[in-house]
Amino acid sequence: MINQNQLKTIRTVIADMTISEVSEKLKINRNRVHRYEAFIYEAPKEYLQAYAEAFGITWDTLDYLREVEEAVAKVQRSRLKR
Repeated sequence: MINQNQLKTIRTVIADMTISEVSEKLKINRNRVHRYEAFIYEAPKEYLQAYAEAFGITWDTLDYLREVEEAVAKVQRSRLKR
């Protein structure tokens, strides 16, 4: 399932949308979209599912994004150790 870390990446990179555009598409307040992306509020599972479906994000794509995020984090950690 999509996780909260991926919300902004999906919105800006994959969907190329603003917070306002996402809020209109999902029919929720734009402040709520921002709060989910900024981890001010925990995004409910239903929202995460709707988000993925609204942008046609498949589970394979989400798994790939997760793998990329983990690889980037691993490289960053190894650089900090030097």
